[in-house]
Amino acid sequence: ARIIDNLLAYARRDACPTETCEINGLIREAVEAVTNCQGRRECVAIEADVQGEVTVRGGGGQLDIVLVNLLVNAVQAAAGMPEPRVRIGCRVEGGQAVVSVTDNGPGVSPADRPRLFEPFFTTKGESSGTGLGLPISQSIVTRIGGSIHCDPDHEGGARFVVTLPLVA
Repeated sequence: ARIIDNLLAYARRDACPTETCEINGLIREAVEAVTNCQGRRECVAIEADVQGEVTVRGGGGQLDIVLVNLLVNAVQAAAGMPEPRVRIGCRVEGGQAVVSVTDNGPGVSPADRPRLFEPFFTTKGESSGTGLGLPISQSIVTRIGGSIHCDPDHEGGARFVVTLPLVA
């Protein structure tokens, strides 16, 4: 209980309004970290489609938590598929950076979608997930003025979309 309280307190901490980071570099680092650990263990390749530099509001440490969580979830979902794959990309659209993480796993059922960001809800089974990764990620992203959601229109797996405010 103490560990969970500490995690939630960390996720809720006030963000410094002047904190910024270059999101494409952070994506590359997160892909490398997850590939070298979870990706190799699960035999899942991760492809990154990032170009140029895109500076967003938010601290690199906290946004790294969001990216790694989404990538690990995607790798775990794709593992065991005939040709498992995960893709992450970033584009600029309407004054925001839009980061999408897509996998070709079983997808998220319509019944589970409304609960994805509830603390302690998990689709991974009792021994695999804590149900804290997505709620903490949502807390981090919304605090800096962004959003995160599971794309209900994506077929053939799951796609999570994160929008982050650009630095002017």
